[in-house]
Amino acid sequence: MKLYALLTGLLCLIMIFSPLICIAAQQQADSTPSQTENAGPDASVSVLNSMSGKVTQMSARDYVTGAVAAEMPASYSTEALKAQAVACYTYYMWLKENADNADYDISDDSKTHQGYLTDRQMREKWGDKYESYKNKIEQAVISVLGECIMYENEPIFAAYHAISSGRTHSAEDVFAQALPYLQSVQAVGDTLSPDFDSSAEFTHDELAGILSIKNNDDNLIESIETAESGYVSKITAGEKSYSGNELASLLKLRSPAFSAEYKDGKYIFYVRGYGHGVGMSQYSADYMARQGSTYREILAHFYKGTYIDKIV
Repeated sequence: MKLYALLTGLLCLIMIFSPLICIAAQQQADSTPSQTENAGPDASVSVLNSMSGKVTQMSARDYVTGAVAAEMPASYSTEALKAQAVACYTYYMWLKENADNADYDISDDSKTHQGYLTDRQMREKWGDKYESYKNKIEQAVISVLGECIMYENEPIFAAYHAISSGRTHSAEDVFAQALPYLQSVQAVGDTLSPDFDSSAEFTHDELAGILSIKNNDDNLIESIETAESGYVSKITAGEKSYSGNELASLLKLRSPAFSAEYKDGKYIFYVRGYGHGVGMSQYSADYMARQGSTYREILAHFYKGTYIDKIV
């Protein structure tokens, strides 16, 4: 199975948590020209509207502006917005080299690829802050447009998420494939987020129904295995085993970093962070920016061993 097909299936499972998410390009044969060489910041991007099925052509500048508007709060610091712009552009470039679909470059559905907002949607989202927020994002995008995160001369799969558990999750634990630039790193700012903690409660019957467990045991949760990063790697419930992402998806938890207890006839899940946890934490990116880090320093922290290259 092609790498793209495998990862697309995995991403569809975990992407309910957040913005999007991304993985590494395959090496092109030396005799075959790389599509990256023919796709600079002036290239036209074809974007699939996931609701209407219509494909729209637009400039890379307009596309990245709409993607950043969809994926990161406009209130975040400019250096964080620059980091997000480079990540969004890098994911688009990765898709151009790896996607099988010839009808469009990228979808506006964050569960499939990454989000995108039209100008009208930005106005609806931001109201009277539309002018200032759009100008802020546009200026951030213009300053870095064409810059791509690279590893071994290829665009990376630039995964990102809203808030980590305090450390990011390694790609190996989520995608069952080790990627040298998507390893667990500290994200100290995330624990300060007002949205860091959340919880969800289920009665015995509710949890048994969701997990299709047909027994009357008092405790359906048999064991939870947690990775060093704080994310659940495996959970056994009613003789069935799930990854942390699988269970978080089934229970609509905000993150696969959680613990659980059975109390007063209910199963309570205590959740940390928001999103799958792989790659750049957006909240920590903003935290780092507010502490004085540049967008390049932010990207170097979350994508180990990578470098920035300008695509022309």
